[in-house]
Amino acid sequence: PPLNPLLLPHAPWPFSPPQPSPAGAQGAPGKRAIDRWAVLRMVLLTCLCKASCADKYLASVQDVAVDLGASDGQMRASLLAPALVTGVMGIVIGTLADRVGRRPTILFFFALMPVSVAACAWAPDA
Repeated sequence: PPLNPLLLPHAPWPFSPPQPSPAGAQGAPGKRAIDRWAVLRMVLLTCLCKASCADKYLASVQDVAVDLGASDGQMRASLLAPALVTGVMGIVIGTLADRVGRRPTILFFFALMPVSVAACAWAPDA
């Protein structure tokens, strides 16, 4: 069986910088090669942003609970809900992207974002 390249010390990615392609090597016409280092940087930056947002929210949980008059259970649910939604939607969006393609899926959810933000902004107070 082939070995996992992530476990090998001489693996080309993600442990070493990208190597130049051999002279004359080309991909399919009209296709660009994926820059794996750019993808890795983007994923790491996204994880960093998500972690820093969670840390800022955790620091203000008590103040939010006092301001909104929320119980401890409600505040715990507000911490758990985003993680559950992220896990479930990863499966749903991945399946949708497999069926209709990545580009339409990404464009749909990019268009949905400002609509959802506007809906939150105009939501009535409780």
